[in-house]
Amino acid sequence: MTDTMSEIRGGLVGYAHPEEIRTRARCADPSGQLTSLFFSEDIPEIRRAKAICRGCEVRIVCLQGAQERREPCGVWGGELFVNGRILAVKRPRGRPPKHGEQLTA
Repeated sequence: MTDTMSEIRGGLVGYAHPEEIRTRARCADPSGQLTSLFFSEDIPEIRRAKAICRGCEVRIVCLQGAQERREPCGVWGGELFVNGRILAVKRPRGRPPKHGEQLTA
């Protein structure tokens, strides 16, 4: 078992209530201006959302919750969910580059 999986399984320890988790999250945005960033199809915006998650103290708990709920889409806990599964690489629309370059998000 990886360290990340151990963190996910023990993720809820130390947080008393879901409201506490929401208030500690780096993405907490009462105005709702960040919402579109976390549900964007645009690769640079997906990268930005993941970067916000990277330093979040509740990232593991967020990821665990998204997996349990099988979130249909969006960036949760620093991972991109598509159709309820974590997508390792988001490819741009259209034909792949001829030189074998891949954009990762």
